[in-house]
Amino acid sequence: MAIEKETTPSTSRFAKSKTEWAKAIVWCLLYILFIIWVGSYGWLILLPMIFDAFITEYVPWTWWKKSKNKTVLAVMGWVDAIVFALVAVYFINTYLFQNYQIPTSSLEKTLLVGDFLFVSKASYGPRVPNTHLSFPLVQHTFPLLNCK
Repeated sequence: MAIEKETTPSTSRFAKSKTEWAKAIVWCLLYILFIIWVGSYGWLILLPMIFDAFITEYVPWTWWKKSKNKTVLAVMGWVDAIVFALVAVYFINTYLFQNYQIPTSSLEKTLLVGDFLFVSKASYGPRVPNTHLSFPLVQHTFPLLNCK
């Protein structure tokens, strides 16, 4: 009489190949190094989401890809692409580089009013925005409200 070992859902979720575990470890380490570089340790709260996306897959992040409805596939494909683009642009503008336009004539001997610059933020080290309340992807004024 053979005794079979019962597998619970919690243990079967961790049964991944070595390459999946290696991918998860590499991405988690890169994320932790990025957080150390930035110095904002509150972002560590998102580390379980990375682990879940690679190993446990408890949250169905790509539920819409299994849909048979072509409208859902088309709409969610666009939503997925737009959200990825917005997050990528936000992180690039916050931590790597950002474009600026010269607003006044204070630098007129070298730069003209209206000239565009690309400023490398990585050269000076990462800076987290000073306020806890910020609106992403706007420079100085809120859209529609026209206030600073």
